[in-house]
Amino acid sequence: MNFSIREKPIFNSIGCSRILRYLVLSLFFVLPTAATAISPAASSELAYVDALPGGSIRVVDVRPKNRCERATIKAAVCFPVEQLFADNDRIANFSGLLWMLGTAGLSGDETVLVVGDQMIRKEAFAGLLFAAGQATVLVHSGNLTQISKSDNLTLPVGAGIQRSTTRTKVFTAIPRTHTLLTMPELQQELALDSAAPLFDTRTESEYWGRSIRAARGGHIPGAIWATSVESALQLESRKAIVYGHNALDGLAQLAKWTALGVQARVYLAGWSEWAADTRQAVDAETFRSVPLKSQIRTSLASSQASNQNVESQSNLGLLKLKIPVWSLLVVISLGLAVIVYQQRKTHS
Repeated sequence: MNFSIREKPIFNSIGCSRILRYLVLSLFFVLPTAATAISPAASSELAYVDALPGGSIRVVDVRPKNRCERATIKAAVCFPVEQLFADNDRIANFSGLLWMLGTAGLSGDETVLVVGDQMIRKEAFAGLLFAAGQATVLVHSGNLTQISKSDNLTLPVGAGIQRSTTRTKVFTAIPRTHTLLTMPELQQELALDSAAPLFDTRTESEYWGRSIRAARGGHIPGAIWATSVESALQLESRKAIVYGHNALDGLAQLAKWTALGVQARVYLAGWSEWAADTRQAVDAETFRSVPLKSQIRTSLASSQASNQNVESQSNLGLLKLKIPVWSLLVVISLGLAVIVYQQRKTHS
């Protein structure tokens, strides 16, 4: 999935290491209490819904802040997904996330409905909430803009609610840390004979290294390209390990696979971290190549620079003779005088 995080996060970043697992401890702050399952096999803790459910729920709008504050479902809390990540696409630091949970007024036992326009925003947010231990997470499958314009639905509309500037609750839910894997944990898992199958959820072009968004192209050895999430439903054990390009993709995939009833775990840092570590083996490995035109232009530029350097050195060579300017003028004057003298002598 291609998704660029544009807004500037409010917290510093940390690596996607073991601390990410504890990060989830008080990680998110959204809210559900009654989930609507898609099917008997689907998860009762995380599900997709087509209509706004009734009952006591909390709504979180993950669109950009300015759009949420302008108009959203009444009483929805504005929580742009960008605020979870730093400039390098990694999860914001642990202490900052703890603080954010409290300012959103979440304790972890609520039922949360995640709404927005882009599905990857909603799924990533829902995946993080699920890993954090949120009781029930619902993802609205519709587009919030389309829903608000529908004549078939009467929605209470109002300005989005900003998070408090102070913490009003402490997030106390027990995190589902088993759903998040670091690189060492993934390596240990893959070394087991009973390891769950590993799925690469990126595009087929990225899987085979034809498209490169990281330090290298290719895929983790042994990984299966997931043509669709439904491919996991054919697994007899209904267990899987998944990874995407980065943490944003990974969290979104965690939500997708979990909602279908698969006991999914995610290698959170994803391909971007694996590819950057040159010690790690890669299947179908490729590297970025410079286009031919760029190579030609580079060569021409280097050649021109070299010629200019030689010319400069030649000029500098003349200067190294250190001949005084007045001496040159005297020589030139004497030469002209001799020429004039010879011409007069000839005419006389």
